[in-house]
Amino acid sequence: MGPGAKNIMYHASEAQREALLPGMATGEIPIAFALTEPNSGSDPGSMRTTAVRNADGWVINGSKTFISNGKKAKYVIVYAYTDKSAGARGGISAFLMPADTPGFSVTGTIELMGTATPGVFELSFDECQVGPDALIGELGRGFHYALEGLNEGRMNVGATAVGMGEYALELAIEESKQRPAFGGVISDFQAIRHYIATMATDMRAARLILLDACWRYDQGEKRRELASMAKLFATEAGSRTVDTAVQIFGGTGYCRGFAVERLYRDIRITRIYEGSSEIQKNTIARELLR
Repeated sequence: MGPGAKNIMYHASEAQREALLPGMATGEIPIAFALTEPNSGSDPGSMRTTAVRNADGWVINGSKTFISNGKKAKYVIVYAYTDKSAGARGGISAFLMPADTPGFSVTGTIELMGTATPGVFELSFDECQVGPDALIGELGRGFHYALEGLNEGRMNVGATAVGMGEYALELAIEESKQRPAFGGVISDFQAIRHYIATMATDMRAARLILLDACWRYDQGEKRRELASMAKLFATEAGSRTVDTAVQIFGGTGYCRGFAVERLYRDIRITRIYEGSSEIQKNTIARELLR
């Protein structure tokens, strides 16, 4: 369950949940989670989008970027400052806005080198009037709502990277046993064997770190450092493994139409979204030093 769905499940009003959850479950009501801005990625506190109260509810102004589902969403969960003086932890709120609200527009499509097709989207909010019932949960709690799903989300990304890395390892092993070289196959050579040994060890370690973090999470240990460790190690190890697989394939691994080339493009984003590798290191250190 993604962060947008979590917002609705855990913090929306009864009326909001009744209106959205059945359609969200069937796919008839796609939603977009609009948090990231052109100048606000890893630091959501620097967002510029605002929601100003008026007699009819709230007026939203601002822009968002890198938003999945932005073009087909029927509702957008918009994060905006309602009180700048309270800072990020007390001044950001979340709003549920219908996509047909006047003033809302999808201003651009950002094509990606892998994963999503056709890409992600840029959104604009120009004097978007929403009613008082558009507020999700409590006023000023938006920052907390955005962050609460990060542990689960980071482990999900780690699992994606483990899957990609293990698939790349399987492809590399198969290729090394059949690609001819110097009267034999390339798996006869120590350099290739060392590559495979390192890849397999990386992916084994990544899987075990991830499974441990997931098991502890299911037992009620909502420890941020464990989720960050799982994402950090799995995405970095998976990326190393995919990169080495391309090396084992040689020139064909760099050609369109080969699975390792697609994996090479797809896995790169896992070290960026749901918190970059650098953010994970900050989180791990902060939690251990707390």
